[in-house]
Amino acid sequence: RPKFVITLIIAVSCLKFTTGQSSSSSKICEGKLTCRECIQTSTCGWCSEPNFQKPRCHVPDGNYCPGKLTVDPRNEFHETVAKNLSKAKSAEEIVQIYPQKAQLKLRLGEVYKMDVKYSQAEDYPVDLYYLMDLSESMRDDKETLSQLGVELSREMSKITSNFRLGFGSFVEKKL
Repeated sequence: RPKFVITLIIAVSCLKFTTGQSSSSSKICEGKLTCRECIQTSTCGWCSEPNFQKPRCHVPDGNYCPGKLTVDPRNEFHETVAKNLSKAKSAEEIVQIYPQKAQLKLRLGEVYKMDVKYSQAEDYPVDLYYLMDLSESMRDDKETLSQLGVELSREMSKITSNFRLGFGSFVEKKL
């Protein structure tokens, strides 16, 4: 008997909470006077039925306005360029991310999650160019860079055989 009473109290509390929630949502919707205002609120839909006598902005539930006449846009996702990922070592096009292009239409205030796949292409070309000030004050940095350059080349060879290292210099003089 006590279990039944506790279950009944929980059920009534849940019912009260959910009905209170929908009535507050409907009040938010009823205050919107144009379709634009209405559909910018994520929980609202606009009834486009001609000669509709009730407030047009409402919480879409299927009973208030015929479903076909309710404007209730949802998030849309379309892949516009979706080439498969590649692990190319040749001169063919390397594809490392999927999709490459997508079109999203998002409703204000709504979250949309999309999956993106990434694959590091094998033997991808890497070019690294150092530009360094060779004035006397930079001598110790030049020596450090020389030592690190050899180590960097060795580490990069583990990732790709297509690695190029360039070096440029300048001397900054005060006028």
